[in-house]
Amino acid sequence: MLLAYLLIFIVANINKQSDYPETSKQGRAALPSVREYAVMLEVNTNTVVKAYEQLAREHIIYNKRGLGYFVTPGARDQIPRERREEFIKKTLPVLFRQMQLLRLGIEDVVGTWQHLNR
Repeated sequence: MLLAYLLIFIVANINKQSDYPETSKQGRAALPSVREYAVMLEVNTNTVVKAYEQLAREHIIYNKRGLGYFVTPGARDQIPRERREEFIKKTLPVLFRQMQLLRLGIEDVVGTWQHLNR
């Protein structure tokens, strides 16, 4: 569970370009080292390693041996697309089931949406 939250946190930070103002000479956005992130978030370094490895498998970040992890070019565009797909596939079915159980209609959701987005 901690790994899932850590992944969400890291991805959210990648989305905020200003969080990574320091770039290498090649203009790549560098992530904090595994140790730095672990200390900053007060988690085990192995947890950060697993999170970084997961993000690397998803091509959101990549590792340059001896230099650290960097944000993959285009990752900031890729993340919202993937998060939307995951939201539609995983979150909406649960939400719709809850709406059925509570006998909420789409008009209730739209009304609340409009109220919250004023």
